[in-house]
Amino acid sequence: MKIHMKFIALISAVTLMSASAFSASDISVVVTDTEGKAMPHTMITIISNDEKAGFSLPENTAFTDANGRVSVSVSQTEGLSLRARKSGYYDANIDFTQNQTELTVTIEAISTIADIAENAPANAWVAALDFGDAHLKEHFRLQCSFCHQQGSPIVRMDRTEEEWAKIIDRMLRYGSRLMMTVQKKLPDILIKEHKRLNENPALIPTTRPWGDEVEGAKITEWKLGDTSSQLHDVFLATTGLIYVGDNLQDNLIELDPKTGRTITHKIPKQKGDELGGNIGGRLKNFPGVGAYVGLHSLDESLTDGHLFLTGSDSSRLVEFAPESGKFTQYDLPEGFYPHTIRMDSKDRAWFTMAVSNQIAVFDRAQTKFTFYDLPTRSFKEKMTITALPLIMKLSNMGMDTHDMAVDETSQGLPLPYGIDIAPDDTVWFTRL
Repeated sequence: MKIHMKFIALISAVTLMSASAFSASDISVVVTDTEGKAMPHTMITIISNDEKAGFSLPENTAFTDANGRVSVSVSQTEGLSLRARKSGYYDANIDFTQNQTELTVTIEAISTIADIAENAPANAWVAALDFGDAHLKEHFRLQCSFCHQQGSPIVRMDRTEEEWAKIIDRMLRYGSRLMMTVQKKLPDILIKEHKRLNENPALIPTTRPWGDEVEGAKITEWKLGDTSSQLHDVFLATTGLIYVGDNLQDNLIELDPKTGRTITHKIPKQKGDELGGNIGGRLKNFPGVGAYVGLHSLDESLTDGHLFLTGSDSSRLVEFAPESGKFTQYDLPEGFYPHTIRMDSKDRAWFTMAVSNQIAVFDRAQTKFTFYDLPTRSFKEKMTITALPLIMKLSNMGMDTHDMAVDETSQGLPLPYGIDIAPDDTVWFTRL
């Protein structure tokens, strides 16, 4: 259990993966079982335990071949540790000796039903949940799994009905559209089902082990942000630098994947800004929130390499100049919740306005915004859009507007979401 919990804590701040990384040396690893049999398709992760201010040293992962062998490229050979992981076997964790470049690892087959279940991926535990209604379970998976991994040890830990109710309330404030009837049933279902599965690990289904498809796969991970971060969208710039938006801290994190150098660019707080932006009511019970702008999506101008970012919590568009590290902020003249952004060939920024049911475009040459109101699909949607300014005001005053009735298909909230630009500059978008 400690190994699993430590791994979860690690990946909570790691949301960026790439297949490429710089290499100073290769480490050769051979994996066998306790009888000396080669163990193919074992995940080998090399972790750097050194810390250096302004740098994120990568973790490098590769998988053993049919002979249980793999070579992992690393940026240094000191201060390293290794984790070997394979379905049906206990994790092996080893610290390297100085400048060690060859290692033989022995992994032991799991011997108890409880440990086999604990070794299973989170989705196996979700599959075993019995809601008594397949339709109800599917709704739960749609609304609660698209942001958070269900079935993990943290989710399965013992909680009271009150604790679950607080978690559900927090997620509703943050945008979950869990229908009202499920909101009331869910705490009791989760408490009973997690207890049933924890007490009966044989109920957890077996999963397909990794096969030949993982051979040759390489994963490089960098730890960014901290425990209060919510790393949202990621963008690979034409310069080769990687940018990640820290949605809850108003930080734009810059990573050079060749060197591991990181720079955190803080979006400046403007006069009159309030914590949580213009929809602060939904974030009032979120721990560690430091968002005034709410950095969400980002794209790059091919004219000058400037990045354009949507500030969802502030109804603001933000421009970042990499050459100077300076931000320029543009308050939107109307609408709520700018979401996904894309640049067209004319250097215009197009973005969805998820809550106010609009598509907006910013013309850089004229410093001008244009908004396109989208048609509503029902009378309820029309009434919601008309009442939005009042709803937002009441939310910021502390009224629990997220408690408004939600049906199964979330009628009444249009939510234009994703957007992209075709080669002929035609704008395409999706609406939830």
